[in-house]
Amino acid sequence: MNELAISSDLTLVTARLRLRTWQTSDAPQLHDLLSANHERLRLNFPKTLAATRTLEDTAAFIRERQRDWQQRRAYQLGLWRAETEELLGLVSLRNLAWEIPKAELAYLISAEAEGQGLMREALGVVLHWAYQEIGLARIYCQLRPENLRSAQLVQRLQFRHEGCFRQDYRGADGRLYDLDQYALLRSEYVPLATKSV
Repeated sequence: MNELAISSDLTLVTARLRLRTWQTSDAPQLHDLLSANHERLRLNFPKTLAATRTLEDTAAFIRERQRDWQQRRAYQLGLWRAETEELLGLVSLRNLAWEIPKAELAYLISAEAEGQGLMREALGVVLHWAYQEIGLARIYCQLRPENLRSAQLVQRLQFRHEGCFRQDYRGADGRLYDLDQYALLRSEYVPLATKSV
């Protein structure tokens, strides 16, 4: 088990982005982001949406993510555009199993920010942090097979397709969905080339 103390006041910076731990004052921005993208997120993030229905709920959601971080259960970072401080999305390492150690990668980005390579940039710095600073041995993600954009993204980040879990996920619509699993081992990880800022 990794006993490394991980700062609860973390900021990761890329050429265009700033990722950092949540602050309670982020609740209005997070609530607005999730509300604006509710329809496109409802099948993949039903628990997050259910937990952030009101502004008060969203503040409680942030406090729970802060507790997860302190107790080393999960790490979630908000994703901001560096120039404008606009909240674009989030990146999570959840379902941590320290005996391996491994974590599940989950992420979301606003519709307006899609297609600009921003999530690839964000995940590049998060993977580096997870492997080099936390010491994870394995990071995996589970995607619905029709989520081709995310599948292409993780494959560009060197994740390998490991198989399909049939009817393994119940969506917010009550239906059962297949999930494709992708994973990347620390031994396979090659950092993305970084641009000088």
